Amino acid sequence: KFTRTYNGVSTVLMTNCDYLTFGIYQRNPTNNYTFVSSVNTPNLTKLIDVSWRCSHSYLGNKLNTESVQTARIVIRN
Repeated sequence: KFTRTYNGVSTVLMTNCDYLTFGIYQRNPTNNYTFVSSVNTPNLTKLIDVSWRCSHSYLGNKLNTESVQTARIVIRN
């Protein structure tokens, strides 16, 4: 389960999540459209990449119910 707790209230955001990753990047891509990581300089972060994959069990077998989903969030000034 992936939950969010705010003011003591927990809300389930995702269940059966097998894979969840976050990446932080600068907004300006390189020439081949790969984004420059800002892990060592977090104050330059302008883009957050979130990827996840969830599955479901059916008759004891784990099934992928979706492929990896990705969202890119751009932070403006």
